[in-house]
Amino acid sequence: MRRQRDIIQLAHVLLGLCERQAEASAPDAQATMGEQLRTMAGKIAGHFPDRTKVEQALVQLGAVQNSDVYSGLRATMDPANDIRTVRKHQRAALKKLSALAPALLDATAPVWKCVGLTTINRALVPHLITLASSPDEPQLGATADKLLRFIADVFPEMLKSSSSELFDVSELRGSDVRLAEERLALMVKFAKAVPRAVPGSTDLQELLAGLVRTGTLRQAKYAAFLLTQMEGSGALCGVLAGDMVDNLDNALLERRAPSFAALARFAQYAPLAFAIYADRVSQFLVQTVLMGTPPPPPADGVADDKVMADGKENAAPEWVERESLDDAGLTKVYAVKILTNWLVGTDRHALTRDGVQTVLGVLRALVRNGGEIQPGTHSGSAHRPHVLLAAAACMVKLARLPHLERLLSQQDALSLALVAQDTCYEVRARFLLRKLVPALVAGRIHVRFVPTLFL
Repeated sequence: MRRQRDIIQLAHVLLGLCERQAEASAPDAQATMGEQLRTMAGKIAGHFPDRTKVEQALVQLGAVQNSDVYSGLRATMDPANDIRTVRKHQRAALKKLSALAPALLDATAPVWKCVGLTTINRALVPHLITLASSPDEPQLGATADKLLRFIADVFPEMLKSSSSELFDVSELRGSDVRLAEERLALMVKFAKAVPRAVPGSTDLQELLAGLVRTGTLRQAKYAAFLLTQMEGSGALCGVLAGDMVDNLDNALLERRAPSFAALARFAQYAPLAFAIYADRVSQFLVQTVLMGTPPPPPADGVADDKVMADGKENAAPEWVERESLDDAGLTKVYAVKILTNWLVGTDRHALTRDGVQTVLGVLRALVRNGGEIQPGTHSGSAHRPHVLLAAAACMVKLARLPHLERLLSQQDALSLALVAQDTCYEVRARFLLRKLVPALVAGRIHVRFVPTLFL
């Protein structure tokens, strides 16, 4: 699908050059268009086996000078068209091209077959949504959900026409927890790909607000993000953020991690709703959550990281999945995210020097001390590698913003290099492959972080 999208983008440029060449009257302009056309034809032809034949035919396409052919081929690549419309334009355009230049049709047929959206098409989306929401066939539903995620990544425009089915409130209410989480995850992908496209219905707002307050960790963080993407939801985000801040130190709550996860989303995507609580929250997170009292020493002389079983000592696992962490461990991970997201989401002119330095100081301590602010306080704890990974990822996140990247020193870059050499495989692999490499490939962070890849 990504290969098809890449070729579609090149084909749009090619057809635009063909149209401009047909309209150009000055010889110099035609020569310039011809050179650009040859360059683009070469890029497209590089994706096909018979490169020379395809390249020559695409260059000659500019000589056809027929707007019906160009507009028809462009319509076959439009994600907003259903399969009937795509087929209709495909037949008409290729028939016209065959009449004007039969040799070109044979040579370029692989290109038009590749770029025509006849396999992955918006007409599939409603059916895939139905399958993904059905508990009757879990394997088929999981496959449909995966395909929908690919479509959201590559062709998000296809989901626009099915937004009513995607954001169906009854599906979220009637689903079990896992299905509701997967549907919310797909909604988030759509909202990130198509900003401000989340429908702002009252029913949906009320449902999402309920999930923020009482849902699982995944439900709460997804619902919080979706609320921030709705028009006119600022007041509701402020109310929810205020409720969660008021309960930060509520000892009667069994689980605080879902609230922390939601608050991390509000901090970045609804900074105005979070701003009035920022200082209070930062102080609590640093002093109470991240620098909290270390666990008491184990009783009876049994080592903290050992478990006695059948007379043998079994070492505690070096890594456990985040979902397996206890509530205290999860709150530490999301405390790091809240602090960082506040810096990322807030306008640079609204940030204070003390606030920025507080967050940077926390991240530096966590990275240099292996997931602890004070060395040795939580050695052997299951959450330590997760907190280290979160802090390192947050430093990379800050490095993407020029006004914050300037505050990162060479020592900070060296500290991240040590994370790439952490003794825990999951920490170094996830940091490199999921955080550092994508940021470097996309050119979002400075090249001074490249040497870390070789360590």
